Amino acid sequence: MINNKLNIILQNVILFTSLLLVACVPMEQPRTPEEMMLVENKLVELLIAANTALESDSKNDLGDAEAALKIATALKSDDVRVQDALGCLALKQGDLEQAKFYFQQALALDNTYDPAYAHLAMIAERNNDLLIARQLYLLALQHNPLNYQARNNYAVFLVKHSKHSAEIRKFAQQELLAAQHSYDREGTLVKKNLKKIKAQDNTAHKK
Repeated sequence: MINNKLNIILQNVILFTSLLLVACVPMEQPRTPEEMMLVENKLVELLIAANTALESDSKNDLGDAEAALKIATALKSDDVRVQDALGCLALKQGDLEQAKFYFQQALALDNTYDPAYAHLAMIAERNNDLLIARQLYLLALQHNPLNYQARNNYAVFLVKHSKHSAEIRKFAQQELLAAQHSYDREGTLVKKNLKKIKAQDNTAHKK
C-alpha cells in the first residue's frame, strides 16, 4: 500500500518538476507566489510519503523514502524539513555521522527547529554522551514544548540514565502523561512507557 501511494506521488512530482523546469523563468529570478505554492504542496507530499516509509520496517520502504527525498532535495534542498528528513533516513540506515551532518545542516538553516535538536539528542545518547543528549532534549523542548515525541523520548532517557530514580520517575511520568495528549501513534508509545515506569516502581516498592 505504501509503495503504491508513493509511486503515484513520485510520478506526479516528477511530471510537475519537469513542467516547472521547462516553464519557469531563469533560476536567478524569484519564483512567483503560484510557483512557490506548487513547490510547497509537492514538497509536503514528498515529506509525508518519506516519513510514512521511514516508519516502516521494510527495506523496500526505506528505498522509497530515499527516492522521495532525492526529489524533495531537487525541489528545495535548503528547506529545513528536507535536511531533517535526510538525517532521519541516515539514522534509519545506521549512519550516525551522516545523520548528525544533516541535522546540523537543518539547524544551520533554522536554529529554532526543534525536531533536529531531538534527533541529535538521540545520536548523542547512542554515543553515550548523556550530558549532551540531555541538553539537546531540553533545547528541543525549549523551542517547542508541544513536541510530544521529544517529551516522550526525554522522559524515557531520564528513567534509563538518572541515578535519582524516584524523583526522576515522577517527573518522567508527568512528561509522559502530558505527551498522551499527542496523536495516536505517539500515544501508544507513551502508554507503553508509562507501563514500564509503573512496573519499575512496583518492583522498587517490593524491595
